[in-house]
Amino acid sequence: MKQLLAIAFILNACCCLAQNAIIKGRVVTAKGDALISACVVIDAAKGWAAVTDYNGNYEIRVPAGKHRVSYRYKGKNELIQEVAAIEGDTIVVNALLNNKGMKGKAEVNAPDFNVRILTQLNEMRAQIKLLQAAIQQLLESNKAVKN
Repeated sequence: MKQLLAIAFILNACCCLAQNAIIKGRVVTAKGDALISACVVIDAAKGWAAVTDYNGNYEIRVPAGKHRVSYRYKGKNELIQEVAAIEGDTIVVNALLNNKGMKGKAEVNAPDFNVRILTQLNEMRAQIKLLQAAIQQLLESNKAVKN
């Protein structure tokens, strides 16, 4: 029974390592002034949205995957930026919103996608090795009990 509990604990720990990604940043004007209460929306129906604070900062927790981030502010052009997020990532997207008729831009600061994938694969391999060792230990203790 203790061995089963140990394996359940290890499996639970592995699942807890999986987490959402964070998309955060700052929304500013062309002059660099913070846009207070700018809307940053990925999917409002799922709660993936934020309003910028006094300094123009925002933060949204999202599941891994590709997301379209929309930046809006009254009197400014809407800016849409595609972002790819992997679990555990913190991606910084700073948005510059211009007046109507002028194009805005976004600056994305994220780890290289291939490096992030390889890092996750290596972490998964380490977790699998832990599980294999726990299962092997359980099998050996069951054999010892039977003998």
